[in-house]
Amino acid sequence: MNEAAQLGLAMQGWPRPVFMTVDGSLLRDAPDVLRRADVVVRSLYMEHPNPAAVRAGPWFAALDQRHLDNVLRIEGIGGWAVFWGGAVDEAVVYRHLRSINLADLPRPRDAPFERFAADPETVMFRHADPSVLALVLPVLEAGQRARLFGPMSGVVLAASTMGGVREARRRRDWPEAPRGRLLLSQTQLDRIAEAMAERSRRKVAGFLRDAAPAHAARMDEPGLMAFVAETETSGRALGLTTERGLGRWAYLMLVSQGGIAGSAPARRWIANGVGTPDERIGQLLLGIAGALHRAEVGA
Repeated sequence: MNEAAQLGLAMQGWPRPVFMTVDGSLLRDAPDVLRRADVVVRSLYMEHPNPAAVRAGPWFAALDQRHLDNVLRIEGIGGWAVFWGGAVDEAVVYRHLRSINLADLPRPRDAPFERFAADPETVMFRHADPSVLALVLPVLEAGQRARLFGPMSGVVLAASTMGGVREARRRRDWPEAPRGRLLLSQTQLDRIAEAMAERSRRKVAGFLRDAAPAHAARMDEPGLMAFVAETETSGRALGLTTERGLGRWAYLMLVSQGGIAGSAPARRWIANGVGTPDERIGQLLLGIAGALHRAEVGA
């Protein structure tokens, strides 16, 4: 069963309409994409003064069965939409979703002004991005979940890198939702960071299975994940910061059986070549591929 079918199945028993939020930063033109599916969306940043921020922000739609079916036919819908359910008036849901566009986080531990360090930092909460919500939901306490859900009874989203389609439902034993913005603790942020790192490593492991299947097949799942974690440590020591850069380093470490780590020319290039270390690892990979191709042609 594909992802869209799984989403539809999870919402089968929900009342109609189903409420959908879409993260505009994940699409070139969210309103146009949905207009072609005969769905009209409203911005949850309607009063924002910056048109670019509105386009990249969250969008909202209430979907009857026909429009829900249209939406689920859009390729990749699970990657940029979140679905909410409940026997609630559309206007009430819209107001609630606008009320959770901001969240409060602890300031960085190295905040420059100590007297402000205890005050929370207000940030945009990308609750319409399913990958963000999939990370945040598991760390929330009952009161925080009550604040997030508001009047709604359930949420469904796709989290392909975290086990597929996920559903969460309101529980009767939740306390009354606190007023104000959703407030996360430092412990919760640390757990989210750990989950993000784990998700990134799983994506890198998947890349290795696709790019170097014969080499990756020599390790079982725990072994491959441990290998990815080890190469992440050595890659960060070289200045790599992006998932792509770390994935390329893991690939080179895998196919060279760790030999690339002892190559002085390779390390010098990553440290001192043109661009950032993440760009240099890409250039190094292209250079190695070019050299291998030339060797094959010469042979």
